[in-house]
Amino acid sequence: MKLRTIPILWSTFATITAAIASKSTRSGLKKGWTKVRRAQPPDNPDRPDVSWVDALLWAALSGLVVGVVRVLVQRGSASIWRRVTKHEPPARR
Repeated sequence: MKLRTIPILWSTFATITAAIASKSTRSGLKKGWTKVRRAQPPDNPDRPDVSWVDALLWAALSGLVVGVVRVLVQRGSASIWRRVTKHEPPARR
């Protein structure tokens, strides 16, 4: 394998895993919110029917969960890359 294709492969792999995790995280957050709050999550906090409490709670919850999942996916992807290739993932610039 050519050396210059390795960063492209890593980037593609990391992007795909992040996209899958992002989609499933958003879906899980919405389902969890709906189950607990018995209402749809406030996707648009500008709407007048969305309370400040719901808007801020949704922002905090989704920010926290998405941030944690992002770290888990990045570390997991790097771990899989190391296991498969026996090398460190290319550094992102």
